[in-house]
Amino acid sequence: DKGDTITFTIDASATFSDTDSRAVFADGDEKNITKYCLLVYDGTSNSSKLLECFDITSLPTTLTLPSPGAGNYRAIMIANSQLSELKTYATKDSSTLDDLNNATFPVSSHYNIPGGGSDPDDYAPAGAATHFTWSGYVDYTGSTRSMFFNLRPNMAKLTVTVSNKCTEGKEKPNPIDQIKIVNIQIKNVRNKVLHAQNALSDAELYRKPSEFGFTNYNIEKLELAPGESKTRHYYIPHNLGDTYADATYIEVDGVRQLDFMDTAYKLYISSS
Repeated sequence: DKGDTITFTIDASATFSDTDSRAVFADGDEKNITKYCLLVYDGTSNSSKLLECFDITSLPTTLTLPSPGAGNYRAIMIANSQLSELKTYATKDSSTLDDLNNATFPVSSHYNIPGGGSDPDDYAPAGAATHFTWSGYVDYTGSTRSMFFNLRPNMAKLTVTVSNKCTEGKEKPNPIDQIKIVNIQIKNVRNKVLHAQNALSDAELYRKPSEFGFTNYNIEKLELAPGESKTRHYYIPHNLGDTYADATYIEVDGVRQLDFMDTAYKLYISSS
């Protein structure tokens, strides 16, 4: 009956390589989860109240939770986060599901070197992935006895390959007319990500936080002579600009050898 308690088995898996996830993480080192928190709400709408909340250090585990009876309660799990980091947006008996839309963490301009080093070519995925949050949700009824969460990263991985092909084509340009690539930068990056962004998005309860802005990742040297190519990796938030002008994009800068004229190429990425 509603109000009775049920002992549940709780477990989760970090999903980063299936086609359902917008953030396709290919390296197992990027799945670096060290802590969890679980929030249980008395319904599935934005106005549902927080009934129970727990910090969890390891999975699987068992928890005793209230039964919704014939209805549905919603449980949200966030990985790499604790209740203290959600602040007042996860207060038992007063916070709502909608409040999670304001529980954010900042995105910094130095994320262009996610491994924490000084050279973008010394890419170390685990160094940054430890700090990214993952989230998922499960709706349960009075007959449910176990909950398994598919956790997905709230940051996406972007792989960028830049090739300087100015020597190719039917009419090969004179060497003094060729372009040398010198810089790359990720611009108009959203400056906040929700702790529970994927869970709220999957549940169709996501809304843009009240404080919303953009940042640019640090500019990087990317020196490519004609015929050269190089790949860089980045972690970026959901590409959610209100207009095309606000969309996240990649800027590649080149210099013409004849007169050192600068050329900027803007490449817009998908918002999916």
